[in-house]
Amino acid sequence: MKIKDLVIPIVCLFSNVVHGQNLQSIHPYQRTYKRCTHNMHDQDLHATQYYYRKCKWCTSGVHGQKLQTDQHISSKPSNDIKDVHSQDLQTTQSWIKTGFDLMKAGEYDESEKYLLKGLSAAKNINNRYWEAIANEYLGLLYVKNAQRYFDGALSISQSLQMPLMEERHTGTVHDNNVTIDTAWHEYAGIEVGAKGVKYSIIRAKPQANGRIKYIYNKDSTVNTQVIDFTPTAILNTANAVRNFYHAIAGLNKDIPANHIFICISSGVTQEADKRPGARESLLLAIKDAVPTYRKEIEFLSICKESELNIFSTIPEEYRYKIPLIDIGSGNTKGGVAVEGQDMECINIPWGTVTLAKKINGNVKSRFYSDSVLPVIRREMRGKPGIAKNSMSYYVGGIYWAMCNYLYPQKIKDTLCEFTKKDIEKLLQLASTDSGKLINPPNLSLIKNNELLQEARKQINKSLGQFNMNQIIAGGLLMKGIMDEMERNTSHKKGQRYFFYRGGQTAWIKGYVIKSIKEEYSKTKS
Repeated sequence: MKIKDLVIPIVCLFSNVVHGQNLQSIHPYQRTYKRCTHNMHDQDLHATQYYYRKCKWCTSGVHGQKLQTDQHISSKPSNDIKDVHSQDLQTTQSWIKTGFDLMKAGEYDESEKYLLKGLSAAKNINNRYWEAIANEYLGLLYVKNAQRYFDGALSISQSLQMPLMEERHTGTVHDNNVTIDTAWHEYAGIEVGAKGVKYSIIRAKPQANGRIKYIYNKDSTVNTQVIDFTPTAILNTANAVRNFYHAIAGLNKDIPANHIFICISSGVTQEADKRPGARESLLLAIKDAVPTYRKEIEFLSICKESELNIFSTIPEEYRYKIPLIDIGSGNTKGGVAVEGQDMECINIPWGTVTLAKKINGNVKSRFYSDSVLPVIRREMRGKPGIAKNSMSYYVGGIYWAMCNYLYPQKIKDTLCEFTKKDIEKLLQLASTDSGKLINPPNLSLIKNNELLQEARKQINKSLGQFNMNQIIAGGLLMKGIMDEMERNTSHKKGQRYFFYRGGQTAWIKGYVIKSIKEEYSKTKS
């Protein structure tokens, strides 16, 4: 076998990663890097080997910089034994550190592969220090995996309603002194938004690392156009809240009252405050509809809703680094969390529905250019926390619809990366050739029939949620925000933009995080 034909795939975190450092770019690329595990063997490495990179994106400090395939990362073979040992040590360290970082990112299977290779390499070069480190990390990994697999066994037994099997799993855990948290907690939220009312039910469980694991159970939406604040719209909204409240109790009687939240979105709050008596009328109607609900029905502020979105969407290690923008039906909000300070908020009082009523499908609307664009520029400027970042997250129905139309092959990806050209294409098609949105050419790229059916289903849901006038309004808002992001960024290579699926339950997850932390703080005190 020719040694130079051996390809050693290196995960994109290869270069000089020190465990425990800021891993700013792991999460957005978890689904981007190629899991290059083929052609990986356990042969001893010799000085005559060439190391090649076989990854798509480099994420160690230069976000998104594309690497040339088959780029050499070692010098040519040397006859100097010290150089050989140094190169082997560098490779050993890189494998072990990469395995540790993958473990922190929750990629346990990939982590094990790299840690085992690192352990083997450390033994081959007789480096006892790195052999000890590899063993330590593998021990930590297997503890995490024990919790993962036992938890999976219990979850399946519970879903199958097999108490004897559940008791067996619990006994195995106890007999082997494995400590895991088997308590899942049910939470539900009802939100009154600009277009209507929606509810979500999720299951949550605190993890050993302080994070919270979620299972998304159920949701539903009904359009009531509450933002019109007519007596009929208010009555229909209150009835929808009551029906969802009863549905939650009927679906799962184990959800305690203090785990159910009702709130009014910031978009509705903003519009209600423009109309004398609107807030009071809506609140009274909802209280009458659900008299047994004892908690406060909160009218969310712009910053409060943005904070809930950030704390539930962005992983904890990036929470004070990555900004998030949410284009809703009634308004556009977001910003970036600042540790130890109030977050930097943006407040643009137009969303897809409210702006659509003003522009009537006109891409070159004077109202947008004269009234909306100056507000976007004012809100986006002077926000250093937003400008200094090389990537940003986006939630909201218009981003969901755009990714459904333009990237149907990514319909199940948690993150959908998009560009400025995508927004310009969306605007052009919505205003001149909407047929290509309804039947996007990219559907032909999907070979898996199940994925194809899901893509068509999501596209049809998009058509039900937005008319072309609203898509144009959303497209203009997206373009205005992106123009300002690129104008203000301090990064020469520009920004990268990611739509996050699951934003429809972001605020309730934020409430869950807050609620669980309050419960635990009370327990500790």
